[in-house]
Amino acid sequence: MDNVLSNVGRPTILFDVFVTDPLVLDEFVFKCWLQGFDESEATMRKQSVLGTDASLRFFKNVTALISLEVQSHYRSFAILSHYLKHPHQTGPDVIFQIPPPVFNSMILSYYSVDDVIMRELVGKKLTSGLRRDLHDPATKYNIRFACAARQFDNLRRVYKRITADTKNHSCEVVQRHFHLSKDLAEKYTRMVFMCFHRFDTTKKRLNFLQFSDFDYFAASLMSNWVDVLRPHSIEIDGVLKQDIRDLKAYLFTSKDIPDKYRKCVKLKFTNAVPPLSKEKLKNFDTKFKSILKAIVNIGANISDSREFKDIFEDMVEKIGDPCLKMNFTCKELDFLFQYMEETFATNIIDVLSLRHGERFASSWKRYLEGLRGVMVHLYALILIH
Repeated sequence: MDNVLSNVGRPTILFDVFVTDPLVLDEFVFKCWLQGFDESEATMRKQSVLGTDASLRFFKNVTALISLEVQSHYRSFAILSHYLKHPHQTGPDVIFQIPPPVFNSMILSYYSVDDVIMRELVGKKLTSGLRRDLHDPATKYNIRFACAARQFDNLRRVYKRITADTKNHSCEVVQRHFHLSKDLAEKYTRMVFMCFHRFDTTKKRLNFLQFSDFDYFAASLMSNWVDVLRPHSIEIDGVLKQDIRDLKAYLFTSKDIPDKYRKCVKLKFTNAVPPLSKEKLKNFDTKFKSILKAIVNIGANISDSREFKDIFEDMVEKIGDPCLKMNFTCKELDFLFQYMEETFATNIIDVLSLRHGERFASSWKRYLEGLRGVMVHLYALILIH
């Protein structure tokens, strides 16, 4: 309302006052808004849900009443959208009275993701062109473009925040800045990790993989390969990259070293309970050197972003395919990585006579553990496809 402080020889001050009751969140209508339905569609859906409500028989023009209610909610959501995008800014209580638990629930819903949309985005540069290209997958999966675009915008917003803050743990940055739960913040951090390194997830050999698989891969790589002093960083540890690159040269300075490595790992398989079959041991003898070379090359490529982006395809073709030819089970592949870790620390590191042997052994173990987590999961999927 307008209030005139003075009409005689003084400036007139006008101000507006907007008074509302506490916002009562209709979760169903809010979900319709998040899914990109317009007001008329949300009205029909709401009426369909309320169709069996006996109390409605006392009202005339039920559709009109529901429409007015939906319109009111949509106006409120449009005003709130800025605060949902940027919850760290001044809270929405300057406009609406919203209990904090309700608003926090709205934030979590606003930043929720559809795995099929994230599968289209994972590992890619988050450009405006990519956003426009979401029309086709949105149609394919019966998702409104507005919903897909919201998820893209959220991911790009989180990406910019994480990459701009180089001093703090990425997950904590997301939690603090966007008021997300720890689980959701970690999920976004893993998505940013994949996009930051531009992992190519579009290759034909990878088409069978879902977003949940890549999310699992990111978790394994991040937990083992990032800087140990910054556990939620999205950068690969520089010391790890250098050590694996150096080991590529050391492991193949002499043909005796890969051969000794093979014998040590083979002994582990022979003494296992149950031991590896004779046929598989024979196949192992012929394939181990090529698998070792592939593992080392993949590690050396971490330092080259153009090669690193193909890591998952390399794993399928250069590790998965040879293991298939050896008729390895998933458990036997897991043992292969375990035995490679154990024998390197106890047998191979001394042969290499490295100046910082313990550090190299630690880096090799970290590298293999990250690879192992991805490869065992990936190989299990390869076996069923």
